[in-house]
Amino acid sequence: MTPEQTKIVKVVAYSAAGIAAFVIGKKIIGAIVSSIQSSSNLRNLRKQIDTIGSLATINQTQATKLADSLFQAMKDTGTDTNAVTIVLQQVRNEYDWLLIRTAFGTPEYGTVGEPWWGSGTPTDLIGWCRKELSGSLLTTCNTWESKANALGLGGLSDFSIVKG
Repeated sequence: MTPEQTKIVKVVAYSAAGIAAFVIGKKIIGAIVSSIQSSSNLRNLRKQIDTIGSLATINQTQATKLADSLFQAMKDTGTDTNAVTIVLQQVRNEYDWLLIRTAFGTPEYGTVGEPWWGSGTPTDLIGWCRKELSGSLLTTCNTWESKANALGLGGLSDFSIVKG
């Protein structure tokens, strides 16, 4: 190899190494930025959840019990509207509804002719209410759902970072 060819090979090798270092560095920086953004998003979510917890009139344990009562009232053939009424009377504001909705989760819903309960489609609380309730009970649920959605907090998926 001539000295000129050796020089070209070195330039190409150094250029390739530089490009590789740039790409790897960019990925590392991207991962760091993403981690910082995720951490920031988590802090914001925690603040929102703390806000919900401080404005709700019920705590996480109560919300879980109320959500379970709603599920039990609606899960089998025929809805226990008296049980639903008792639960809805304990909802004082949209923050209570958010906690109950979160505790309810997305149990599977099915009807006769479709996959049966427990083997159907994952459905949230308002979905269950819209399938199982009517009249003033459904109106009440829709009202709380609208007020909760107006807060702009989105759907909480679990209580893992809720104070309670």
